[in-house]
Amino acid sequence: MKKIEFFKTCAFFRYFTIFQPTFGTVKPFFLSKTLSPRYNDFMKSVKQIIFSLIMLVLAFAGAAVFTACGSDPQDADDQTTATSETSTSSATEETMTETQPPVRQTLKILLPVSKYKDVEKFADKYNADENKYTIDLALTETSDGIDPMDYDALIIPGGKHVHPDFYGAEIECTEHKFDPELDQLEIELVDSFAAAKKPILGICRGCQLINVAFGGTLNQDIGMEHYHDSIRETLTMEGSDMRRLFGESFETGHFHHQAVDRLADGMRVTMIDAEDGTIEGYQHTALPICAVQFHPDRMYVHEDPGRKETARIYFDYFFDLVQSLK
Repeated sequence: MKKIEFFKTCAFFRYFTIFQPTFGTVKPFFLSKTLSPRYNDFMKSVKQIIFSLIMLVLAFAGAAVFTACGSDPQDADDQTTATSETSTSSATEETMTETQPPVRQTLKILLPVSKYKDVEKFADKYNADENKYTIDLALTETSDGIDPMDYDALIIPGGKHVHPDFYGAEIECTEHKFDPELDQLEIELVDSFAAAKKPILGICRGCQLINVAFGGTLNQDIGMEHYHDSIRETLTMEGSDMRRLFGESFETGHFHHQAVDRLADGMRVTMIDAEDGTIEGYQHTALPICAVQFHPDRMYVHEDPGRKETARIYFDYFFDLVQSLK
């Protein structure tokens, strides 16, 4: 009886036991062949608790999966759709990039007005072809009101002879035609663009005038060998950009019978004629100034594809310089 009283004082054990007074002993329910109503209620409660725990675990597991995928199934669908649209857009942009030519950069270049239209013809042809740049020529008959900062570069084209007064010499050939007003205009433009460190290109007469503007002199008559659009071999100087572009020599088109005599200070020779050593090109050592005695503008519009390609290479070289300084 003392054993029975002890177990009665334990509430937990009292609930989970079955009393059998007949035998004067107490047996745990798991040793009993007959289950009490209390046992059935307990097992029912246990099953409910286990089921609730399982459902709670499944709920937490499902929430974790949805969070990893993007909050909820709808968000996951939206994310998948957005990713698909982005991929499609990227593919479309890549296709457009492959099919569309690159955007051409526009260069605004000032050009003094002249009756010789070689540069204008070149610009029209160059713009019509598939090239790197679009040339926007701005023509001027005066230096008044011209601000170099409004332009990307200056081109001094071919034309009449530079008057000897501008380089301190006497006229040696009375048959030469001069235009001192144009000489003055172009020298003023060269001075202002050089002061602003803007790129300048001189072609034929432009090559001679830039040299004069910087204090050099001219040979007033080198004969007719370089005249009448002759094709001559031109040698490039070692270490120059022209050597890098054209190798040791290449053919150039000429139309002149004056040339640089004494090269102005600050200039260095980049090309010479292969036969008589006439200076065919030079560059300034510190400023973005280039000059050629031959005619890349005429060569570009020539029907000979070799001449055109030579001219394109030279012009793109100058235009790249202009673009780099914008």
